[in-house]
Amino acid sequence: MRRTILDCLAHLPRGEAERLWAYVSSRSLLSQAHLLEAIADRRGHRGTGQLRHFADLAGRGAANPAEVRLHEILRAAGLTQWRAGVPVKTPDGLIVARPDVLFEREKVAIELDGARAHGPDQFQSDRARQNRLVELGYTPLHFTWADLRDRAEQVVATVRRTLALAQPA
Repeated sequence: MRRTILDCLAHLPRGEAERLWAYVSSRSLLSQAHLLEAIADRRGHRGTGQLRHFADLAGRGAANPAEVRLHEILRAAGLTQWRAGVPVKTPDGLIVARPDVLFEREKVAIELDGARAHGPDQFQSDRARQNRLVELGYTPLHFTWADLRDRAEQVVATVRRTLALAQPA
């Protein structure tokens, strides 16, 4: 299966490959080490540049360019006590969500929503996942690419206010 995923990431049109990468990375089906190994094995072949792109994303803990942008915004604001792609589990170990960014101590989960990745078919499961996060005591925040591109200061202000409210007693 790994070879098939790598072949698809290397040869699919960029948009389709990015959607596949988002799926693969959110399920931990492929690591940066797997990508780097494939790049070394395929040196000089078509598709290695695209694999390098995904290895770079993996190295940043990101599934897509929007996540990279969110990470940059948070770091530039001095917000560093978060982790990317960390699963949130129920007490019995069931994975409820894998937020794009998680402030574990404060239980603040940030999700990036895009029309393509979160279309109508995904709407119901997104709402159910959000409800489970709330049930487990997490505060979910949702931002869009437009927020990251045009309103980075508001994103930071919202995150800061939410973290301040969520400080453990």
